[in-house]
Amino acid sequence: MSSYPRREKRKQKSREALIQAALDLFASKGFEETTLDDIASRADLHVQTLYRHFPTKNDLAVAIDRTRLEEYRELFADRKVSTLEFWRTWLIQTTEEWTKHGKQYRAFLTNLQTVPTISTTLIATWYSYESLLEEGLRQDFGSEVDDPFPIMIACALWGGHRHAIYNWFIEGGTGDLTAASVAVVDQVITRFGAQFEAARQIEIQSSS
Repeated sequence: MSSYPRREKRKQKSREALIQAALDLFASKGFEETTLDDIASRADLHVQTLYRHFPTKNDLAVAIDRTRLEEYRELFADRKVSTLEFWRTWLIQTTEEWTKHGKQYRAFLTNLQTVPTISTTLIATWYSYESLLEEGLRQDFGSEVDDPFPIMIACALWGGHRHAIYNWFIEGGTGDLTAASVAVVDQVITRFGAQFEAARQIEIQSSS
């Protein structure tokens, strides 16, 4: 029994090494030119180990964003703060990471955008954040299903963040991505603060 946690840790370490190797090679060589053997070799693992984690190269290509989404989903489910506070903190952490590895991450995404099946999957993954934001806001405010306010705010938050990322790409990674993304959250709070407070008061009254 004591070996089980160690085995799981080894599996997780191998998975992380494969994802990082794929990121490095897709960014430097391109998706089409990179083989699974290349990735396994870069991660210092046998290619059969790679297959156990990722059956195809496409699975590896989308694993980076899917892994980040699952991390977000787990942390979001256990949040102790409001959806807006959680989203603001998450944006700071992730955009600082992207900025740190900006050139590599931009090259990685640029290469993958040329593969339709992958770009479609990535877009679906990205918009999962919008759905989670809507769900969280609806919980925060005790909103009914037909209340459009939570989805409207979720769209503003996610759309603003995507716009900040787009501008960051256009500017060659020289802009302040963190400041631009966080500014969207702050603007939402400023412009819709009265609605947030009204919704909060309704939730307080319904709970008492």
